[in-house]
Amino acid sequence: LEGLLLHLVEQPTAVRHEDLKDQQIRLLAHEIRQYPQKNWDFAAEAKNSGLSCTHFYRLFKKVTRLAPHQFTIQARLEIAAKLLREDTAPIKVVAEAAGVPDIYYFTRIFKRHFGSPPSQYRKEQAWGEEETPSRL
Repeated sequence: LEGLLLHLVEQPTAVRHEDLKDQQIRLLAHEIRQYPQKNWDFAAEAKNSGLSCTHFYRLFKKVTRLAPHQFTIQARLEIAAKLLREDTAPIKVVAEAAGVPDIYYFTRIFKRHFGSPPSQYRKEQAWGEEETPSRL
């Protein structure tokens, strides 16, 4: 009975510890969204969080639903899409600004994510903002 009581007393602490780790992951995810072009070192992030790499990756995926590398790529692609909608910079410049310096890799992952290559995406977005010409 004493062992059971001790277990019950210790359990809320463990839950609070996991909540703290979840919060650390949420803060890191927010930072990745803010600076996706940064060269992220997730092994170092795991160490800074006091977690093993395996546990860090597992927890990151639990909180964000994506592995850290996938989450970073998605954040980079979202930045790139925003730049393509709002700027006329060349695709290579957009790719580099988003943190993907290899234009061929950038085009491939962008197309996989959005369904069209960056240049076509830009045209589609520009067409969607303009009014279609009226016909007489």
